[in-house]
Amino acid sequence: MGDVVKFTKSYLQTLSTQALFRLADRYGLFLSDDLARHLLIGELLELEDEMSTDEEVLEVSAAVQQKNAVCSYNMTEIRAVLKDPLWFFVFWDFHKRLFTELTTSKGFESFVLRVHSLDSETLTSVDFFDVQVPLADRSRYVHVSFDECLHQVELIARFSDGHDQHLAQSNTVKMQRKNILQKLCVSQNTVNKIISLSGLPTLKKSHFQHYRQAFR
Repeated sequence: MGDVVKFTKSYLQTLSTQALFRLADRYGLFLSDDLARHLLIGELLELEDEMSTDEEVLEVSAAVQQKNAVCSYNMTEIRAVLKDPLWFFVFWDFHKRLFTELTTSKGFESFVLRVHSLDSETLTSVDFFDVQVPLADRSRYVHVSFDECLHQVELIARFSDGHDQHLAQSNTVKMQRKNILQKLCVSQNTVNKIISLSGLPTLKKSHFQHYRQAFR
C-alpha cells in the first residue's frame, strides 16, 4: 500500500474529486466511479483510522516482544570472544537456583573470573589472575599480557574460608600478537627526547596501574 500519509477531513475537502479517487486507488480502495464525494471522503477517513489502529497494535506488539526477550537461558555457563590482540570479551550466566544457593550461603564473598594463560602444546594453565565481578554483572572486557597467546576463563564462587567453587569454564581464546610493537613496555631510558616529551611516561604509568597483568 506504500507509505502511509496522514490526512484529515479538512485536508481531503481541499482536494478535487479526481485527486480523491487517485488517493483511494493509491491505498487500495476500489470504489465506484460514481461514488458521491462526501462518501469518498468518508471511506478515506475510515482507512486512516484503520491505519492508525494497525500502527498502534504493531508498536504494542514490538514493546511486548522486547520486554519478553530472552535475557537468560537459566544455565551456568561462560564464553569468551576475541575483541582484538589485547582484549577479549567474556559473558556468563547462572542457573537461577544455583545463583540463589551460592549468594545466600554462609561465607560467600563474590564471583570471580579466573583468567588462565595456557601452554600452547599441553593446553594446561601456566599462570592466572583473578577479576572480581559484581553480582549483577554478566559480561566483562579482559585485558591480557603481550607475551601470552592462549587463554581460558573460569567462573568461580569465592568464600571467606579460602574455598573457591568452580562453576564453569570457557572456550579457549587465541590472541594474535606477533605484529604488536610493545611500545608501552619499552624502558624509559630507550626512548628519544621527543617521545619522552609526548607524555608517554604518564601513559605508561597509567597503563601499568590499570592493567598490571599485561606487564607480568
